[in-house]
Amino acid sequence: MVLIALLALLFSLQSPPAGAPDPAQARQQRQELEARERSARLAKLDKEWKSFEVAPFLVLSERQDALARQAAADSVILWKWMGETFPTFAPESYAPAPILCVHSDEDGAVRDGYVEGGYVFAGEGTYLLSIYPAPFIQSNVRRRVAEAWFQAKDRDLYFALPGWMRAGLVEVLADARIKGGKLILKPDTDTLNDFARLMREDQLVPLRKFLKQPMARAASEGEGRDRRFSPSPQAGQFVRYLLAGKGAKGAKTSKILPDTLAALSGKLPALASEVDAALKEAGVSAGAPEWSERRAREFEKLEARVLPEVFEAVFADWTDKDWDALIEGYKFDKF
Repeated sequence: MVLIALLALLFSLQSPPAGAPDPAQARQQRQELEARERSARLAKLDKEWKSFEVAPFLVLSERQDALARQAAADSVILWKWMGETFPTFAPESYAPAPILCVHSDEDGAVRDGYVEGGYVFAGEGTYLLSIYPAPFIQSNVRRRVAEAWFQAKDRDLYFALPGWMRAGLVEVLADARIKGGKLILKPDTDTLNDFARLMREDQLVPLRKFLKQPMARAASEGEGRDRRFSPSPQAGQFVRYLLAGKGAKGAKTSKILPDTLAALSGKLPALASEVDAALKEAGVSAGAPEWSERRAREFEKLEARVLPEVFEAVFADWTDKDWDALIEGYKFDKF
């Protein structure tokens, strides 16, 4: 198995509590934190390292300039795509870009906090994406940069996303390619075969049930490994249809993702309060190493109750005819 080097500390800022600074103040505070942490990182660079900026990213390279510049160029395109694709996701929140740290070998990446596969949770701070030369590294960078964008914008809202959306994005970005300065969301052959097998073996979950069904975060913890792993071919097919297929242009289907975010955003303060109470009862404080991971798991526990409520809000005016068209569309769309 070829190891894919990834990641270390995720930048994580929770939804502002009551009495928090206004958006302008919060933006300034995040920008100041970002500047301090970048300066601190630069001050510790060894002589064999180079640093350069490709806005909005700070890039550090240990004799890997070609890979570093390619990773930065791809990350810029993806960072912009995330903002354009999810304009209603915490729109007033400033998202500090990750520091891209390109090591010459796996050992260096490990010392820098490298974690293989799965989600990475950390406390306050700037997301540090550590990589080293390995096959398929660019696809993993894209998935991790997307995760960084979500968590930097609003960690709690990201943790509250439905499992089908989280897993679907993992699947879509795993296959993403960049060509001519644009992100191409075309599935590869393995992905198409995964979904075709589910249809052939009649293993697809009925869509209305699927969208209300919790999906354990653990089901997506194979992301980042270079071995073939699909957390949910059905989620990937559905999310790709909404982002890059005919669903992106349909009068009703184009509203599914933004309406889901809107419904969750309205519930987020109450959900966050429940999570806060659960963590307090468990004796897990914000400074604890496991705090962010436990926070994500507590949000996950609420899905069984929350997802049906979100479903009703998003699809309240859908007819059987609308559903038939959606089901037919996402199953057989040609991307």
